[in-house]
Amino acid sequence: MPEALKTRFLQYGWLAPATLPLAMIGGRGLFHSVFFLYILWALFSVRSLRIENHRSYLLLFSLLLASYALSIPFAVDAARAMKTWSTLLLFSGSTLITLAMLQRDPDNLRRLLAALGVCGLVAVLAAYADLGKILLLEDEFAPRHQLKAVNLTFYLPFALAWLWMAAAPRWARVAGIALTTAAIIGYVILSEERSSFVGLVCALICLGILVLRTHPLLTIAFVSGVVVLAVALNGEALLRNLSKGEDRFSQLDAFSSGRLTLWTQAIQNPPENWLIGAGMGNARHHMEAVSIHGNLVKHLHNIWLDAWFETGILGLALLLALLFYVFSTTSRHWQRIPRPERLTAALFVTGALTILAETQFSISYASREFGIYAFTCFVVLLHLAGGAARQGRAASGSG
Repeated sequence: MPEALKTRFLQYGWLAPATLPLAMIGGRGLFHSVFFLYILWALFSVRSLRIENHRSYLLLFSLLLASYALSIPFAVDAARAMKTWSTLLLFSGSTLITLAMLQRDPDNLRRLLAALGVCGLVAVLAAYADLGKILLLEDEFAPRHQLKAVNLTFYLPFALAWLWMAAAPRWARVAGIALTTAAIIGYVILSEERSSFVGLVCALICLGILVLRTHPLLTIAFVSGVVVLAVALNGEALLRNLSKGEDRFSQLDAFSSGRLTLWTQAIQNPPENWLIGAGMGNARHHMEAVSIHGNLVKHLHNIWLDAWFETGILGLALLLALLFYVFSTTSRHWQRIPRPERLTAALFVTGALTILAETQFSISYASREFGIYAFTCFVVLLHLAGGAARQGRAASGSG
């Protein structure tokens, strides 16, 4: 039995992370069930997995998690800090399995891209089915709390790529792409979630410039049209509170749902230990920083401030170092990546930047979206850049 589980995991079980954004549409319970079953399944195959030629990334990744752990003994709620750290370790650590599988078989990258694309299309159907259920069965409709648009914005580039590569008449592919794009844009607009809308705008810009390679002005014109459409269809919700306040700061603070006040308070009331921070998941215990109009929030709704407040200057510096390493390595070897694989790289750059855009206003550095979705994109980019670097060295050696 263990050998059979190992074989099936190496064949298709390792693709389970591609289903996680889809599972999240079904709720956190379904997400965690799928994720932890994946981790247990992976344990049967861990001895068969090897990661080569990525020592710098593995070192930065290890240092980052170590820096996050330093404040656990000193946190107000050490148990919460330990739980948050352990969860992030599982989230981001699981992406190393993906990296090992990409190195194991050159065809696995194509399979991962296809899995993300198919799951993205299923996610669109599931999201609208869930919307229909809410409208029919729920007494109240609260889009910001009931609709999970972030999963669709992440899936967008992969779903469109799969449709384009599918074996179908050209008109059917174009129609499918147009319909899927419209469905995701419509869902995000309806969700009233402005951070997801920022992610959508980022995804569309990256798709236009990096994937389709259209002129930047044409891309900006299209995205501007989407923004105008969003305001026309649901501007009252997306622009809520913009007119409140007597001065510019008050207006922007109201428009950002108090985020400017939140960020200002955090800067004015920094953690006692500036080097290692207040502890993961412990911002909520510092009322002077996270209290807005008598309400307490769980985190600061900005990846940089969240990382700084909870893991200190050390944690923030290592997070920035890891991100800089991933994107600088990708950029340095971009021209050496073969053209078909460069298109794949552009899709994963789009996915990573989409999540990063949303972390500026909502998603935490310790979230599942950043820890799994973004880190999956990171390891794919490093895999492609590493392959291009090795080909370059081989060519130089033979020459």
